[in-house]
Parts: sequence; structure tokens; C-alpha cells
Amino acid sequence: MDISEDSIRGLRRFGGSSRSLSDLVNAEEVSRHLGITPRRVLSMARKGSIPCVRLSAKTIRFDIEA
Repeated sequence: MDISEDSIRGLRRFGGSSRSLSDLVNAEEVSRHLGITPRRVLSMARKGSIPCVRLSAKTIRFDIEA
């Protein structure tokens, strides 16, 4: 399944923003937004295809623009 650039643009990097960590969502929520599996979201994040925030070695979160 191909993911459109518009869908990925809905995700943005968390940096220099006034948003709090509670505004970040997990891979499952992003997968529902993009229509793909959470595993694919995590794979894309590891490859740098979609922006993410690493809170620890095992914790990755995403910022979805409203």
C-alpha cells in the first residue's frame, strides 16, 4: 500500500514547538490516521520516512497536526 505525501505531511517533527509531550500519539493512532498497520508506521519511522520523537530506546511518539 502506498502512502500519500499529503498523509505524511500531516505528521511533523516535534522541535521548537510549544506543544507538550501529551500532544504526541503512538504508532497505533498514526496507523489509523494513515490507514496502515502500526508495524509499518514503526518501520517507516526507523527508516526516517516519517518524522517521530524518540522518548527512549523503545518508545517512539508522533505529532499529528490538527
